[in-house]
Amino acid sequence: LPDPEIRKQIVDLYCKAFPHSAKIMLLNDPATLSYAISKGAGWRADCFGDMGGDSKEWNHMETLYPSYIAEAHAEQAWKTGPIGYESCWDMRRWKSEGWDIRAIFDYGLRNHVTYLNNKSAPIPEGTRAEVERFILKMGYRLVLRALTHPESIKVQTAIPITMDWDNVGVAPPYHDSVIAIRLNPSSEKSAPVILSNQTSVKGWLPGPIAITESFLLPPTISPGAYAIEIALLDPLTREPALRIANEGASAQQWFPVSQIQIKPE
Repeated sequence: LPDPEIRKQIVDLYCKAFPHSAKIMLLNDPATLSYAISKGAGWRADCFGDMGGDSKEWNHMETLYPSYIAEAHAEQAWKTGPIGYESCWDMRRWKSEGWDIRAIFDYGLRNHVTYLNNKSAPIPEGTRAEVERFILKMGYRLVLRALTHPESIKVQTAIPITMDWDNVGVAPPYHDSVIAIRLNPSSEKSAPVILSNQTSVKGWLPGPIAITESFLLPPTISPGAYAIEIALLDPLTREPALRIANEGASAQQWFPVSQIQIKPE
């Protein structure tokens, strides 16, 4: 490897070249990884799932990873950067060795894993349920639990909306997606109106998140009944970017939540 100072310069170059992208670094160089984490990076590890395939004395899961994580002070890195794994061999080896696949997946979840690369290998027979359980917990999973707002509001004002979200995954989203509502008029003569602020879900840690937003009505909106839909938009394209983990969203990822009456001034 290059000298330590050169390695830090390489980290700086990546941070400068990709200021808005989530970055990730291999676990095997703890000193440089610690520096990368200070810049917001996460980490990835090879040979996930190894419970002693090459040695009875040590393995990646119980021996190598914990020492590297401790040396790099990487325990909290998941809060700002993704955690990723690549399977050791692939899952077929895990099954043939008789290893506890649920315990392997739970290990990754405890480390707040965002993705697992299984090398495009087949999923062994009898393991699909464990894989699906793992997928439903890894990364972020944003559920809208409740949403409240006035039954009616006058034109040229703002709609105050209180939302109770719950990230039921094990990690936060690492990219900006802004909360938006769409007002769909009951009259076909009017077009839908999309309202959003700059509130992003980036960095929402696992657990409940309660927020209150005010969405200013445009001066051109007509009085009438409107259906309220909600989505998480890419801040550049202004199109839905993240799926909300509630059933009932449209193919375009707008989720219907309520109704509101807009009255004349």
